[in-house]
Amino acid sequence: MELENNAFDMRRCIEDVLDLVAPKALEKRLEIMYYIDPAVNQYIFGDGFRLRQILVNLVGNAIKFTEKGEIFIQVGIKSIKDDEVHLEFSIKDTGIGIPADKLSGIFIPFTQADTTTTRKYGGTGLGLAITSKLVNLMRGKIWVESTEGQGSDFKFTIETQFTQPVGEVSNADEMLHNLPGKHVLIVDDNPTNRKILQLQCGIWGMQSTVAPSGAEALRILAGDQKFDIGILDMQMPEMDGMMLAREIRKTWDKNTLPLIMLTSIGHNSGSEEMQNLFTYFVNKPIKHSHLAEILLKVLSPSSTRITDELLLDSDLSQFAARYPFEILVAEDNIINQKMIRNVLQLLGYSSDVVANGLEVIEAVKRQHYQLIFMDIQMPEMDGYEATRIIIDHLKDDRPIIIAMTANAMKSDREKCMEIGMDDYVTKPLKVEDLKKAFQFWGEKQKTKRLS
Repeated sequence: MELENNAFDMRRCIEDVLDLVAPKALEKRLEIMYYIDPAVNQYIFGDGFRLRQILVNLVGNAIKFTEKGEIFIQVGIKSIKDDEVHLEFSIKDTGIGIPADKLSGIFIPFTQADTTTTRKYGGTGLGLAITSKLVNLMRGKIWVESTEGQGSDFKFTIETQFTQPVGEVSNADEMLHNLPGKHVLIVDDNPTNRKILQLQCGIWGMQSTVAPSGAEALRILAGDQKFDIGILDMQMPEMDGMMLAREIRKTWDKNTLPLIMLTSIGHNSGSEEMQNLFTYFVNKPIKHSHLAEILLKVLSPSSTRITDELLLDSDLSQFAARYPFEILVAEDNIINQKMIRNVLQLLGYSSDVVANGLEVIEAVKRQHYQLIFMDIQMPEMDGYEATRIIIDHLKDDRPIIIAMTANAMKSDREKCMEIGMDDYVTKPLKVEDLKKAFQFWGEKQKTKRLS
């Protein structure tokens, strides 16, 4: 295995991972958060795809072995010498933990800390071994600190270099200078989340006051301090975010104190009352880039003040209901399979998975699929050959075939189209890219049925 060495946005890399793992975390009502030390450059050199694989595996394991509580991802600098930077990543959970006598063998292939966990949680014991190999390829080390019954903290380092932004920089990156001096009230019962939001707002130059409950927030608001905006968590004991917002609106309207709601994907945020109470919603896990853009929309003097318009992240889990497809995924890499299925699940889709072109041919003989995500490089038979056979045998009744490849060259796309593939997405798959693909082909199918 060889690593690529390109400039990439590490924050986006982590946020892509959050998109992939969010359904499982929210299903178990787990808080999942991340924090990047401000000394760490957002843009680094390395293999962003492999870093995603490492993080998806470790965060996925943390979610699997945690029944309640939180998963916290943190990135800091281990050491710097000249241009060489060693970053340290930490994935800390509040799960079942690992017995002390099992820690030394946790990264050995086909090893489980306890055979009973295999029966309860599933898994082969290969994931951590693969992750360890990838970390070694990145000239880093991986280890774990754990106390049985109290959780685990998987840590790893990678060797990299800081670099400059590649491509377009988001509006939020360009306009963050509009936030300094603004005062925000943060209300959240989770102490880790409060701390992260406070630190992040501090990085943007904002002043923040935190409250662990709705009652404390109301006490603070009754004082002399004036706030530009409030960030409220929805899920809080005794007084949740909506109940708190109702109390706040008795004194302050949306113009005087705009409110942002932190909520779970799928929560009904489109009701008339919610629109009257809140200006914006942010889905969990919180992506700092998204939060920055929303704060700028509300607080930037150069933008039009939005008070009646509500920004709603579309209910991703209902996407499949609008554009239904029977989906087959052809991908030989086990970690990639997990990543792809997770991001499809986020959009509400179930899928069947095969590992090579021969299995694709067998699968389409057994069942009718409307759409195939086809990896190009697979053993036994690659995606090109499998596509040729499907086109020759199924003719006009064939499924839509969307190529998946890590290569983003124009020549690669042209080759896929020449062979007869219908569309093209680059790995790692991103939610926005898939939404566009499903919407395009879904609308095309509707038009075809009407004609």
